[in-house]
Amino acid sequence: MVRTRTLHGPGVIPSMSEIADELGMAQRTLRRKLAADGTTYRPLLDEVRATLAAELLDSGMTVEATAHRLGYTETSAFTHAHIRWNGRPPSRRAR
Repeated sequence: MVRTRTLHGPGVIPSMSEIADELGMAQRTLRRKLAADGTTYRPLLDEVRATLAAELLDSGMTVEATAHRLGYTETSAFTHAHIRWNGRPPSRRAR
């Protein structure tokens, strides 16, 4: 459910507290539930962003537009994240 809720709208990535509120629980409760599943909010968010980035870039969306859609205010921040996820910048992704 957390993965699904991170995809609200273009450029809008909700915080962990916003997701907890939507799920009707305290942020600490959500953190404990994620820990019980062996994860935290950050890796889930990265997973969603990496998957969505691949889909958007493969569909022909520009790096800049993809960065904005994923909630990055700077394209360079998205590029750094993409390198962390895939070992290469989005401009050099495999197609």
